[in-house]
Amino acid sequence: MSNNVDDLRSAFEFLRGISGQLVEPVVEVDPEAELCGVYRHVGAGVTVPRSTHEGPATVFNHFKGPPDARVAVGLLASPEWAA
Repeated sequence: MSNNVDDLRSAFEFLRGISGQLVEPVVEVDPEAELCGVYRHVGAGVTVPRSTHEGPATVFNHFKGPPDARVAVGLLASPEWAA
């Protein structure tokens, strides 16, 4: 695993190499109504708006609507690897 993060693709690969630091839900989400709620539950691990929980980053690959849309949330959520 390389620590050289130069772009978004290398950031994803870096996070995949750290256990539990990248979540990619397989559920289809509605970007207007569900994305934030799913992230709070699956990614941030809490259900309150102002979380201090660290990581993991979450990548949503499946949306209702645009077939090729993807959203990444919380890429800098853990100061341990972001430093």
